[in-house]
Amino acid sequence: MNEGGDDDKLGRGAVWEGQIDRCIHQNHVFAVRPFKSMNPRWINLTTQASYLKYFFLIRAKKATNLASISSYNLKEAPILFPPPHEQEETLAKVQKQLDNIQNIYTKVIFQI
Repeated sequence: MNEGGDDDKLGRGAVWEGQIDRCIHQNHVFAVRPFKSMNPRWINLTTQASYLKYFFLIRAKKATNLASISSYNLKEAPILFPPPHEQEETLAKVQKQLDNIQNIYTKVIFQI
């Protein structure tokens, strides 16, 4: 997860799936290692929700148009965890919508 930068980048993350061998991350990126009972894809999706973006913004330290959040505040983020089957169902629905958007984007860009 991103430690900071512009407000829209604060707390933004991605799920690492070992795409590159021997890859390291910059010191302004937090490596979040959730417990096995926590779905990392769910955490990534949830951190894009407006209530968590607001949480990151109010907890951030700001200086000259840049914001940063501490690992302590990151750990305090109120992430909601519905039962695992609900997480999977929601993730599948969101992925289907994202796939549809990507297909439309591809058609528009390449005018297929």
